[in-house]
Amino acid sequence: MNRPSLLITGATGAVGRPLLSALLASEQFHTIHALVRDPSSLAASPGLNLIVGDLADPTWSCFTLPCVDVIIHAAASTRFRDTAETLLAINLAGTARLLSWAESLGNAPRFIHLSTCCVAGKRSGEILETPLSHETDFVNTYELTKWQAEQRVHSSPLGPEIVRLATVAGSEIDGTLSRPGALHASLKWFRRGLLPLIPGASDTPIDLISTELVTRFITKLLNTAPTPHAIYHLSAGSHALSLSKLLELAASQCRMSDQAWRRGQILAPVIATKETFDAFRISIMKSRDLLFNEVLASADLFLPVLLFSKRFSTSQAEHIWGGKLPLPDPTTFVSRVVAAAIPTPLPIL
Repeated sequence: MNRPSLLITGATGAVGRPLLSALLASEQFHTIHALVRDPSSLAASPGLNLIVGDLADPTWSCFTLPCVDVIIHAAASTRFRDTAETLLAINLAGTARLLSWAESLGNAPRFIHLSTCCVAGKRSGEILETPLSHETDFVNTYELTKWQAEQRVHSSPLGPEIVRLATVAGSEIDGTLSRPGALHASLKWFRRGLLPLIPGASDTPIDLISTELVTRFITKLLNTAPTPHAIYHLSAGSHALSLSKLLELAASQCRMSDQAWRRGQILAPVIATKETFDAFRISIMKSRDLLFNEVLASADLFLPVLLFSKRFSTSQAEHIWGGKLPLPDPTTFVSRVVAAAIPTPLPIL
């Protein structure tokens, strides 16, 4: 039997890079086409064909490939501080452009869309592996544009499968991530005592997953017959650590490596209600402290999500896996992520 061909977008990202490496190593595909903006960002490899282009560029003429058997769409802007224009261009318009091209092919390729659990927005409680109607608001424009992208994916006659990812925090081996995100920025601010208050509740789940989980699951999914329009959650689920436990692990790491923490000069943040955090925000804005206002402007784009406690069902993902998802020990994993994210020694401003 001839091996199929695959196209992957976002192959240089925090999720896409290890996924591409695993796919190349599997030798499951005779050719893997990787869409990249910079051809120097990926090393040459047998079976890898680089396509230079940008899905967010409306003037780009898209692909010259006559056909492809499988498409994994992993490209996205995950920077919460990107402009609404940029987020819409990459997350929504880019997805729509790729789908339109895929739908024009004669062979109806399998389409796997990597989305995010953030599409749940300001919902609370259990989130099922089903399409989400726009019944609630969103914390930031990133969440909104990823939700909008899902609506376009749902409408496709290709019957794409959606894999929603919880926060990809790092590697199970050493906690590192090639492109750190909001979690890692928060941990650095935490280390410097720049987050005296955090909104939420002690038992708010902090849903963190590893790059290895994503790679293993997608590899497994590719070896399973497609289920049109299926949605899968890659989530820690009931194994997610609480907000208080995450802060405890982070504080322990800081005390081990920094005298200011050991002397009590820097203290762990207090978990605050929405009302208390709102009052704190006003006080910071009135203080005109440039550093604290800069941190607050960034943190305000994602920390408020902690006010909406939720857990994600993983039953359909577990069906694909054939049992419980292969999650690492949560305390060990998060401890490694924290150790990798918090620099030692403390950087000089």
